[in-house]
Order: sequence, then structure tokens, then C-alpha cells
Amino acid sequence: MTVTDSEIDISKYIDHALLDPTATPEKVAQCCIEAEQFHFAAVCVYPTAVRQASELLHGKKFKSVRLLAFLQEQPLQPSNSTKRKKQSRMVRLNWM
Repeated sequence: MTVTDSEIDISKYIDHALLDPTATPEKVAQCCIEAEQFHFAAVCVYPTAVRQASELLHGKKFKSVRLLAFLQEQPLQPSNSTKRKKQSRMVRLNWM
């Protein structure tokens, strides 16, 4: 059996990410719309946008809205554990 490219749907394995720490609510909304339109598995946003993204995606088939743990001062550098814990607490508060 031969599988062609048109038969493979990889979108359910892709997380759509918005890596801009200064993203506007409009950009977050657009990211969520694109994720739904292309049937991506999840949306990844900064902690400050988790509440908005989770509200926009509520009731959709997405598995989760995920946290990107980066330092705000150096957005593309890995964060230390203290910063990750603080961001995780903030995400939990924004998620509810």
C-alpha cells in the first residue's frame, strides 16, 4: 500500500505558537482562528495571553492552551526554574 501526501494529515500533531511577548489581543485572536481553521492540535501563547486564548478556544476540540516559558527580558532564552514556577502560578490563575 502506498500513502500519498494528500492522505496524510499532520495538522493534528502541530501546535500553533505565538512567540511574541508583546502580542496584542487581536494577534492572539488571529492565532486561535488560524489554529481552528487549520485543525492544529493546540495553541501556545505567553502566560499573559492564556486566559484570552482559553476563552476563545473553550468548547473547541483543542487539547490545551500551552504555556511558553521564556524570560520576558530575554524572550528566546530558556527560563530558570523560579521564573517557570512563577509563570505557572500566573497561568493557573489566568486559566480559571
